[in-house]
Amino acid sequence: MEFQEFELATIDIVKKLPLTRSRNCFRSAINHIEKAELIAELDHEMAAFRAITAEEEAASGLMFCLQELNYPNAEKLKPHDHRHKNAIAAFLIVLSKDIKGLMDEHGFSFDLSMQRDGSENISVQIRNKELFGDFIITPVLPLDHIATTGDKLRSFTSNINELATTVGVKDILDFIKKEANVRNNLLYANAKGIAILLESPLALIESKRKRILSLQYIVCFRQPCLN
Repeated sequence: MEFQEFELATIDIVKKLPLTRSRNCFRSAINHIEKAELIAELDHEMAAFRAITAEEEAASGLMFCLQELNYPNAEKLKPHDHRHKNAIAAFLIVLSKDIKGLMDEHGFSFDLSMQRDGSENISVQIRNKELFGDFIITPVLPLDHIATTGDKLRSFTSNINELATTVGVKDILDFIKKEANVRNNLLYANAKGIAILLESPLALIESKRKRILSLQYIVCFRQPCLN
């Protein structure tokens, strides 16, 4: 699984960011996911462990980034807490479903773009022919916009509840706790025995890689965006 040109460019942007905890977390995430792929067929369990660790490192990186940029309430985030890290992953799933709904049901399109003028700034371009005509909406920092549908605040509640139902747990908190414990189950024995993954973890590695890149794109917005 090779990184595409745009993905490599964002990895390079992160490497050039100021020496911060968030930057190091994302460098660690990329390192773990690359190592996971290398050992995928040699050691299924450790490859899966590295892939999960990679995603958690990226989630920590996002939380540290929000704190470094002094976003409101960012101090309440706990980058070392497995539950907080897995809550980031859960919200990413919910947010992607919400965005897909906007695309499929309301004609929105969301495209990432990168300036090629030496600044290598990343921005997201939002289009909707019916609502905006030929205009392009480009969010700029700080990314603290309020999303509404008409006069009502947009809610993620239905998608959150759907995620919990899909995986067979009573609510999103149980989902987060379950996900946070997956890594431990790969490492430690229990009353039933030891963890053995019979199938290749490559699909898991790819899913984690996509989430890491998604979180990395968000962090790349810390750069001033150009229209």
